Amino acid sequence: MEGLKPPRCLNLNSSNMSEEWKIWKQSFVTYMVASGGNEKSDVVKIAILLHVLGEETMRIYDTLDITEDEKKVYATVMTKINNYFVPQVNTSVETYKFNCRVQGQSETFDSFVTDLKRMSALCDFGNARERLIKDKIVQGVCDKNLKRKLLAEANLTLASAVEMGRAAEQTQQQLETMERQSLSVETIQKNNEQYARKSTGSSWQGNKVQQPSTSKAYQKKGSTSTPGRGCGKCGLKHEWGQCPAFGKTCRKCKALNHFARMCKSKLVYEVNTDSEDDGDGFMGSIQVEKTVNSIDYNKNDW
Repeated sequence: MEGLKPPRCLNLNSSNMSEEWKIWKQSFVTYMVASGGNEKSDVVKIAILLHVLGEETMRIYDTLDITEDEKKVYATVMTKINNYFVPQVNTSVETYKFNCRVQGQSETFDSFVTDLKRMSALCDFGNARERLIKDKIVQGVCDKNLKRKLLAEANLTLASAVEMGRAAEQTQQQLETMERQSLSVETIQKNNEQYARKSTGSSWQGNKVQQPSTSKAYQKKGSTSTPGRGCGKCGLKHEWGQCPAFGKTCRKCKALNHFARMCKSKLVYEVNTDSEDDGDGFMGSIQVEKTVNSIDYNKNDW
C-alpha cells in the first residue's frame, strides 16, 4: 500500500522499555501487513525493520549475540531484538501484581479491565485467564453497588461482568449530570428570589421617602428625643416621631403640641385705670387682662 506511514522510531528513553517495545512491535507488524512488506524476502524485511527502528537501535542490534547466518532470518532477528528489550518474565511477581490490582477512585471501568487483561498476559494463566480476570473485576471494582450485583449473578462471565460494569458507570455519570443541572436551577431560582426581595424593599423605601408623614415634620421642629435629655415638648424620652404631646392642647397657653409643664409662654398683666367715676364711690377700677406671650406653636410647623 503506497503512501502508508511507517511507525516512529523506537523511543530508547522510555521509563518502561519492555512496554515501549511491545507497543512498537505491534505497530510494526501491522504496518508490514498493511504495506505488503510480509510478502518480501527475509533480507528485505530485516532491512525494513532496522530502518524503521532507527540509528540508535541499530547500534544495539550490532552488539547482539547473533551469527551471520541468523542475521539473514527475519524471525530470528526479531526474536533476538525482542529478548533484549523484554527480559525473562517472573510469573510469580506478575501474578502478585495482578492479585493486588484494584480500581482507582477516579479510574474508569474500561481502563481497569484493560489493565487487568494486560497484566494477566504475563501471568501464564492459560485457560483460566478469563475466569481469573472476571473474579478480579468482582474483587477489585470500587463501586459497592456494582459489586453486590456481580456477586448476585450465579452464572457470571467475563463478558457479562464487563457489560454490567459499563452500564453501572454510565448510569452513575447520568445521575451526576442531572444532579448538577438541578443544583444550577435551584441556584438561579434562589438568586431570582433574593433579587426580587431586594427590589421590593428598595421600592418600599423609595415610596416612604417620597411621602413624608406628619410625624416627620413634627420631629423636625424639635420633638427629637436623645438618650441624654428629654423631649422639649413632653419632657419624656421616646423614639423619633413618638411624642405623646403631638396633637394635645396646652392647659396653660391653649396652644397645640406640647404639655403645660413644658410650656414656654409668659403671663403679662396689663393695668387699666378708669378715670371716670362709676357712680358707686370708687375712684377707679383695675382690670387685669391675661396676655399670652409665647413662642409660636403653629400647627403647620409640626
